Amino acid sequence: MPYAIMGHMKSQRILIRNLPSEEDGKRKKITVKPVGWLYCILLVGFLFLFINRPFALIAITLILVSSFSLIVLPDRTLCEFADTWMTINNQHNPSECLMIYYEDIVSWQYEWHSSADSLVLCLVDGTTESLDVYGKKRLAKLMNEHVPGKEIKSVRTKR
Repeated sequence: MPYAIMGHMKSQRILIRNLPSEEDGKRKKITVKPVGWLYCILLVGFLFLFINRPFALIAITLILVSSFSLIVLPDRTLCEFADTWMTINNQHNPSECLMIYYEDIVSWQYEWHSSADSLVLCLVDGTTESLDVYGKKRLAKLMNEHVPGKEIKSVRTKR
């Protein structure tokens, strides 16, 4: 989309329940809790417990910590990726999100800060949107898949 049409975007703030359904399958989500890693730690804990008795204390610790994290600690979706758009979920109002069409993204950048990392999106209307994130690998893969060639490499990026 040319920059001359600044100000006109399809992207909008909407309620999550009003998101269009995906016709071809599941959306890809990035959440706060690393569920895959927690299940791996749980599995390693059980393997240590049954295979290697001297590591029983470590195994029980791994099982307890990962179980506690999976069951008790809260999780929330940070963003979701569909075929033509992505959402940035609102941290203050969990029922709202910002639906951003990929064609409205001029550039994106992953920024590393000491307190939290963030994804910064520059949109065609001149605004920027920022999202606190907790890891670059999966996010960068999804962004490069859906918005190829629009990444701005940052000198503040942790490799």
